[in-house]
Amino acid sequence: MLHSWSKSRPYTPIAWTCRSLIFLVKLYKHGEFSLLLKNASIGSAIDIRGPYGDFKYESNSFQQITMFGIGSGIAALYPIAKAIVDDETELTRVHLVAGFRSVAHVPLQKELTHLVNYWNFKCTLQLSQLNGM
Repeated sequence: MLHSWSKSRPYTPIAWTCRSLIFLVKLYKHGEFSLLLKNASIGSAIDIRGPYGDFKYESNSFQQITMFGIGSGIAALYPIAKAIVDDETELTRVHLVAGFRSVAHVPLQKELTHLVNYWNFKCTLQLSQLNGM
């Protein structure tokens, strides 16, 4: 949960270390919190609470995992898929099925393309529009 400017919004980190967090943030044209984040200056204070949940994946505990997500819901799935693919001892195959309005609305395109280069990751995109925004 990010909190600043007397407002709070939930976001899912897609990567983290002991010193940093990376969030997937969709900027809405008229979104109040989106505009505040977009226009924040370096050094702006943003309070963080969480993450919540206790999902723990044990290496090689499944032969195949199929993940389903829509829109920004991919933020919760991407770090799990990446951790599985990055583990050289992992034999689990991951198939991510994700829905978006159009290709232009797919976040993490570069990152997903990188994962698809591995033998144990497959990505299927379901689009509701073939062109445009």
